[in-house]
Amino acid sequence: MKTHRILWVSFLSTLLLLLTVRCSDDDPAPLLSISGTVTYPGISGNTAAGGSVVLLAKTANALEYNFTSIADASGNYIFDNLEAGTYYLNANYYTDNQNLGARLEGVNFNAGDDIEVVIGGVDVTENITLVSVGQTMASAMDINYDGREGGAGNATEWEFDPNHTTVDFAFDFKEENSEFTGSFGRVTKLILNLDPASLSTSSLMAEVDLMSVNTRTRGGRDPLWDGEFNALTESTVFTETNCIATTFGIFADATFPATVTDPQRYASFTSTSVEPYGDGFIAKGNLSFSAVMSTNPSSPYGITNNPNTMVTKAAQIVFKYRTGTEDATRFYASFEGKMIMNAKADFNIFSSNIVDEPIKVYVNIQLRKNK
Repeated sequence: MKTHRILWVSFLSTLLLLLTVRCSDDDPAPLLSISGTVTYPGISGNTAAGGSVVLLAKTANALEYNFTSIADASGNYIFDNLEAGTYYLNANYYTDNQNLGARLEGVNFNAGDDIEVVIGGVDVTENITLVSVGQTMASAMDINYDGREGGAGNATEWEFDPNHTTVDFAFDFKEENSEFTGSFGRVTKLILNLDPASLSTSSLMAEVDLMSVNTRTRGGRDPLWDGEFNALTESTVFTETNCIATTFGIFADATFPATVTDPQRYASFTSTSVEPYGDGFIAKGNLSFSAVMSTNPSSPYGITNNPNTMVTKAAQIVFKYRTGTEDATRFYASFEGKMIMNAKADFNIFSSNIVDEPIKVYVNIQLRKNK
């Protein structure tokens, strides 16, 4: 009996020892983090790339990344709960978080080559600056079009197709969330020399006839002219201009019906440089637009206009080349572009509808070439 008691006590002692035995003093390695800020070369300077997708892999040039982080509105990202080791970072950012066909809403920036990051015993901060890679094209593009009355038309191998080209504008209506849209139906001049291999010699000049404005309300806001469905030219006789033309600075001096020959009838953009921008291009230059309007309650729509004044301000157009299709006789291609113009601040173009809102201008230029 005594022997059984001793064995039982010995068993309990051994079990208690097993239950209370402790591992070695070596604690697990701490989990670490990689964090930082993503920026890209914005039009007005280095800008936080909020919404960019930041990728983290355990091997360089990985086809699939192990972890993903979305940068917040200030461009901040973080990867936490990481073991010590070597990692590889990359990032992508679409400026407007979308890129839909026929309306350019953004260009893509990326970090280029993977960024190697080694973390040991402490957290690591790694800021990422995205780069512009530009866009490759099969060949240089040369367009020379003068569609003014008596102009030379197309004068190069690639032809500008005015009938399928669109110039749309949009602004927030009365500072509300709804968007007011319209278009200009007539591009009067287009001179484009674009060579991605020699951007320093590339250039862009475009001119739009503001009297071709169309908001789908003929007889209400848009200009009216005799023979409404005939092609618009410099000698077109207008019966009235209505409020939208006046908003954009067009004001005929003569009693209607009349031709509108004021310099304000045309807006033009002339580049001073063409550079890579994201996976596209940016043309920086000057926008010449009608301006210098002042309040005058006795004049139509409460404004007067200086008919001999144009204002030229710095502007830029972000654009991309789109490879087109072909048929039995022609090749087709196009450019998509987007410009933001501060109508009131820069050109003193104002109305109770536009208020202080910037105007977005979307351009879709169609081109063709005979086989």
